[in-house]
Amino acid sequence: MEIHWCALLISILHIAQGAVVGNSQCYGPLGCITVSPDFYDKEHRPVNKLPNSREYVNTKFRLYTRENPSRGDVLSWSSTEDDIKQTHFNASRPTKLITHGWVDNIGLTDWLIKMKEAYLARQDCNVVLVDWKDGTLKAYSQAVANARLVGAEIALFVNKLENATGANPRTFHGIGHSLGSHIMGYAGERIKKLGRITGLDPAEPHFEKLPPSVRIDPTDAEFVDIIHTDGTPQAESPLPIFGMGSIDPAGHVDFYPNGGKDMPGCSMSKSMFSVLTGGLTNGVREVISCNHQRATKYMMATILNPDCVPIGFECSSYEKFLNGQCASCGMDGSGCAPMGYHADDWKQFKNDTRVRKMYLATNSQRPFCVYQYLVSVYTGPGEQPAKGDIHLTLRGNKGETKVKFTRTPTAYTRHAKYSQVVHSAVDVGRISSIEFSFDGGLFSRKRLAIDYVEVQPLVGGSTPLRRTSNEILKFRPPKPEIRSGQRVTFH
Repeated sequence: MEIHWCALLISILHIAQGAVVGNSQCYGPLGCITVSPDFYDKEHRPVNKLPNSREYVNTKFRLYTRENPSRGDVLSWSSTEDDIKQTHFNASRPTKLITHGWVDNIGLTDWLIKMKEAYLARQDCNVVLVDWKDGTLKAYSQAVANARLVGAEIALFVNKLENATGANPRTFHGIGHSLGSHIMGYAGERIKKLGRITGLDPAEPHFEKLPPSVRIDPTDAEFVDIIHTDGTPQAESPLPIFGMGSIDPAGHVDFYPNGGKDMPGCSMSKSMFSVLTGGLTNGVREVISCNHQRATKYMMATILNPDCVPIGFECSSYEKFLNGQCASCGMDGSGCAPMGYHADDWKQFKNDTRVRKMYLATNSQRPFCVYQYLVSVYTGPGEQPAKGDIHLTLRGNKGETKVKFTRTPTAYTRHAKYSQVVHSAVDVGRISSIEFSFDGGLFSRKRLAIDYVEVQPLVGGSTPLRRTSNEILKFRPPKPEIRSGQRVTFH
């Protein structure tokens, strides 16, 4: 289990500080910010402070376009509309507003710059990196308070862009990680008809279980999509070790890759290795918050890799998804959605009052996207139940891949159906045959009777489809019984 030392520190801060409710402070053109009762909860938000001054937080906006991809135009919280007119901003292009969370900034880690580069490579757009590093270096409770001010600064900045260039807020897409997700929510509630917000593992401490006015929610933009990667609830972990991200749904559609917690590739040993391969700062960050950072990497991968689109399926739990109980997009296609770059393709199905939770699997390393298949094994008239593991090799016109059908040894009975969602990082193309093997254990002489195996692709390949393939491929063995340790090709 990954130890979340940041969460431990936050818990200590909760104990060390008291709550302030009812105080108010005005910030010039931003208006007044009040610690109203909805911002206080004895258990989940016992600490409340007012933001630092605008001068202290010193919010900066770094604008990049394809005309100036490396040297950004730097604007500050005090920049005027005339200053904006001197930049490379082009109102005819879509605009990406990207911001960070606590103890993070453009100079400390590289994900902001990499995401900017990814967007500019993928589309002709304006990319604005919102840097509020001076407001993050205090205790977490103060950074949480400063988030409200930064959200207001972003809203004012967008208003200046509208006045100076005629920009349309519907073409703006706010992307925030951790505490930055809630910042984009605060900005969105002040911006009329903001186009989209993507929350990358929204911060849990001080936000989860609180009302929508306190955290990011579907009313903050015309479309809000969320990616959860570090949502281990406090109830599931020995206190105070818990996830930094929120597990609660917060958007029109919420994606839970790998169940929204415990990401593949985030074991302590692999995270420690990243200290050696990724540099000290980014490596240590991986050790402390690998799961939490995965949301930024998943988002980036969807921008950089159009050939594989990760598709999430609506389900009540990750376990049910893996068991093949939710591998359908439904008649209208609303039961599945592309995660990340193409998430707004699903916008037509949004419902402000209905929670839509999508589950999917990922790979443990870049590019993270996998090809998912619903596999159903139909047993035949065997003499007795056989317990063991099933392994498959899927062979297609583009290659082949090995997958494990069973997650744990399973007792297979006669004339039964067993389903499982399996995945691979390899695109095998159209599957023409499978190799089937059964492992009944060391020195086992068990036999497993198989009638046939069905395989249904669940990924739309290079096209961001909102529906699964209607094609169900059926493969039969040359003989009905398969011995333990035997490899048999089904056609």
